Amino acid sequence: MAKKVWKWSLNIVLSILAVLLLLTVYTSFQANNNPGDVPTFFGITPLTILSDSMDPEFISGDLVFIRNTEASEINSGDIITYQLGDMLVTHRVIDKFEQGGAVEFETKGDNVEIPDQSLVAEQNLVGEYVFKIPKAGHLMQFASTPMGTLLLFGIPFVLYVAVEIYDRVKRRNDREQKAA
Repeated sequence: MAKKVWKWSLNIVLSILAVLLLLTVYTSFQANNNPGDVPTFFGITPLTILSDSMDPEFISGDLVFIRNTEASEINSGDIITYQLGDMLVTHRVIDKFEQGGAVEFETKGDNVEIPDQSLVAEQNLVGEYVFKIPKAGHLMQFASTPMGTLLLFGIPFVLYVAVEIYDRVKRRNDREQKAA
C-alpha cells in the first residue's frame, strides 16, 4: 500500500513539474522569438514578483498570472501590470482617468506611501491580475536554468523510470514464481 501511495505521489509531482516545464519552455521560446513582447500562454502571462512593493498582496518570489484585459474593463482597486520602460510593474489602480477616448491609470504599490510618479497610458497596460502561486516564481526562475531543469525535471523523471522498471521486473518475477 505504501508503495502505491509513493508512486501516486511521484506521478502527481511529475505532472506538476511537467506543466511547469512546459510553461517555462513555452514562455522562454516566446520571449526569445518576440523580444519586445510579453510572453503569454492562452492570454495568461506568468510573472515573477521581484519586489515587495505590493506586500502583503504579493511578496518577492510569488508567481502571478495576468490576463489580457481592455483598459475600459479596469477599475479603481484592480491590480494591473504595465510596461514602464523595459520593465513590468504590477500595482493597484487607485484612480482612472478618461479624456478624449484615452484612458490613463494612477497606480500605487500597497506597501508604498505615495502613488507612482506617472500615469499609466492604456497602451502600456499588459493586463489584469488573476491569481498567484506563492513563492513559485523562485521555482520558475530556477527551472529556467540548465541546472534547475536537470534537478527539477531530469532527476524525478529518472526516478519514475527506475520505479517503473522495478515494478515490471518484480511483476515478471512474481509471475514466473507462480508458474513454477
